[in-house]
Amino acid sequence: VVENNQVVTNKPLVNNASQRSRYPSVSSDGTNIFVVWEADDIVNGSVQQNYKIYFAVYDTSGTEVIAPKAISPEKSSSTSNNGPQIAFNGKNFGIIWDEKDSLSKKKVVFQAIDTTGNLIGSSITLIGGNVSENYHRIIGNTTDNEWAVTWYEIGSTVDEIYFAKISNTGTLIGNVTKIVSATTDSRDPSLGFNGSKYRLVYRNYQSSSLSTIEMLDFETTGTLLSQMPLSISLPKDSNGGFGKGVEPVIVNDGIHFGIAWLDIPVQTVKEVFFSYLCQ
Repeated sequence: VVENNQVVTNKPLVNNASQRSRYPSVSSDGTNIFVVWEADDIVNGSVQQNYKIYFAVYDTSGTEVIAPKAISPEKSSSTSNNGPQIAFNGKNFGIIWDEKDSLSKKKVVFQAIDTTGNLIGSSITLIGGNVSENYHRIIGNTTDNEWAVTWYEIGSTVDEIYFAKISNTGTLIGNVTKIVSATTDSRDPSLGFNGSKYRLVYRNYQSSSLSTIEMLDFETTGTLLSQMPLSISLPKDSNGGFGKGVEPVIVNDGIHFGIAWLDIPVQTVKEVFFSYLCQ
């Protein structure tokens, strides 16, 4: 916990040398801080070679309010839950993760949780298939008190990006929508929200040496405001060739959108780029 650029507290959430814990995500309702992560499942004291989703709650001083506990449904020992992301929608928290079975088939799963740490209903599966591990994203819509989620799915010919909205009670609003369908692979989606519209940034993978960062705006209903994505990254290497933009992240400060991404213009160089965009 950091306050006024000073570390207030710094301590491990989980101290168990036999249990691997990784990929944390945090969100806050202004009173407490909710943390989610994946960790080894433990059955009868024995560590299993799969992961479950855990969460814990801390106040702003770092004091534990709710001890770590698992929230992903109990599955077979061959099922693994990975890459949780959490977001606050103004009333409740939403958590999204992927679930992988013994055949390595993956699903995108969502669970709503209230500010006291109680699960709201049961988890729901948004889509099943060959979902890319750890590239699902969630954002809270504090205007309508709902969540928007996005992910990309590995297709038989190209990879495509999907979008869904979830109500405050944890139910799917409408249908899952394919929002990016192109002749080249679309990967690494990230969502921003400015109070009235969503902005999606993603990686347009064109070849092993060329990927650009693209941007699309759409209404809170999920309707695209433009069918033509805007390319925001065309960095060139020293030879005049295009680079490889990957893993974009977008946030909104209440006025503008900020987008950052990693670029690899040549194999031995990695650079971080940032773009500050108007609404």
